[in-house]
Amino acid sequence: MATPEATDRFGGTGYRGYGGGEGVLTLSKLGVGTYLGDADDLTDAAYVDALETAFELGCNVVDTASNYRHGRSERCVGDAVDSGALDRDEVFVSSKAGYIPFDDAVPDDPHGFVQQRYVEPGFVDPEDVVDSKCISPGFLENQLDRSLDNLDLESIDLYYLHNPECHLKRLPEDEFYGALREAFGFLEREVDRGRVSGYGVATWTGFRVPDGDREHLSMERVVEAAGDASDGEPALHAVQMPYNGRMDEARDRETQNVDGVGMSALDAADELGLYVFGSASLMQGEFARGRTRDEVHDALQRACGDGGVETALFGSSNSGHVEMNLGLLEA
Repeated sequence: MATPEATDRFGGTGYRGYGGGEGVLTLSKLGVGTYLGDADDLTDAAYVDALETAFELGCNVVDTASNYRHGRSERCVGDAVDSGALDRDEVFVSSKAGYIPFDDAVPDDPHGFVQQRYVEPGFVDPEDVVDSKCISPGFLENQLDRSLDNLDLESIDLYYLHNPECHLKRLPEDEFYGALREAFGFLEREVDRGRVSGYGVATWTGFRVPDGDREHLSMERVVEAAGDASDGEPALHAVQMPYNGRMDEARDRETQNVDGVGMSALDAADELGLYVFGSASLMQGEFARGRTRDEVHDALQRACGDGGVETALFGSSNSGHVEMNLGLLEA
């Protein structure tokens, strides 16, 4: 896992202090995401090359998920970490569980695959599934095993619940936060086992939509659920949400309430002591197409330079784009 001593060699305006876990880690203000791209060998090789380039240029944050490119992205991250461009304890690796993933590619019979791989062995109860997502402890344990195997790592620095807000479509609020507490209880036990350093919640809509929306997440109640799941200080360390020049609700919309005071999601995270990772910083590449280096840097600077996002994630399997984007670390 990443350690304060190893990451301490990074420094300057391109880095942030992350206080989760044992001591403060030094993380780059830009991180590489691995969501985009085809599930094929060519894209795999490109991702490994791009991630090695990122590590060589001082980026020490990489984000993935068990369902990204059907598990292939996690394997690419593992290969890149194993390359030696950075030592393992210098790299902050985050992954996610929540989607029911395939393996390598979409199977000929997706329903049959899910039944055979997840339902029949008892990892998933169909009653717990909403929109191909599940956050029950049994499924999360299966996914953590899978992620560690894919990554070929002994531990993951930050393990997210992936878009849990979708479960609010089926569950009343109190039942949902009860299910969240059970999921956090599992993750707390994994922190104690040393397989996870900390956990978080990665959302697309949850924190950005107003109270009353069917997928609205209360960050205050999320933190309370983590506190209820822990015997001491909870290991809920971070949240992830989209933030860019077009999707600015996390900063500009009052969607959260903390101690009776209305505020934005980014302000709520600051108030509650949660580190913020911003996703879709370049609008999944849209803000980079046909733009100059300076224009791309302006977009990334907005994504991580105002409003409370501490590390902005951009997805790329192109080492040239990675090199261009990470020039901002030197600014």
